[in-house]
Amino acid sequence: MQTNFLGEDMEEDKYITRGEAANLLGISKGTLSNWKLAKKGPPFYKREDTKRVFYKLSDVEEYRSRNLKLYQP
Repeated sequence: MQTNFLGEDMEEDKYITRGEAANLLGISKGTLSNWKLAKKGPPFYKREDTKRVFYKLSDVEEYRSRNLKLYQP
C-alpha cells in the first residue's frame, strides 16, 4: 500500500495542487488563496515540512457541486 504525504492510503483520494483546484472551480489561484485566508472554500491540507497547500479532489468536487450555481441567461 502506498501512502501520501499525510500518511493516508493513496487509493482513497487524490490530492491536487492549488492551481488544479482553482481550475476545477473556475476561479483564479489568487481567489482560492483569499478563500483559504477567509476560511471559505474547500478544505485544504498543508505539509508540515513545506508551505505547499493541497486539496483533496473529492473535497473540491463536492464544494463545486454544493456551491456553484448554474448560470442561465
